[in-house]
Amino acid sequence: MSRGCSLCHHPEIEEIRRELGEGKTYGRIARRYFCTREQVRYFAEHCMSEELKNQRFKVLRRRAEDQIVRAGRRIVKNLPPALSEDLLEALEGGGKPHGPHT
Repeated sequence: MSRGCSLCHHPEIEEIRRELGEGKTYGRIARRYFCTREQVRYFAEHCMSEELKNQRFKVLRRRAEDQIVRAGRRIVKNLPPALSEDLLEALEGGGKPHGPHT
């Protein structure tokens, strides 16, 4: 007998879908809607529409990219000024460093 999704019939499933699409964590959603993290994960992996999965992916990817840029800025602060200017420009522009240091 296959395992069913208990979250599909949750009274607040639309809100859960919305929060998944916004990139909220499984744990945060589970605490808010009184279910388990595993139930939220199962729903996200097996029951969410491809459109919502793609929306969630884009949100999480954008968040990860922002974190990488912030980390890069912290690292660049400790580099020599000429090199750090090129790298900061590349980080903010989303491109590759250019100039004499590449």
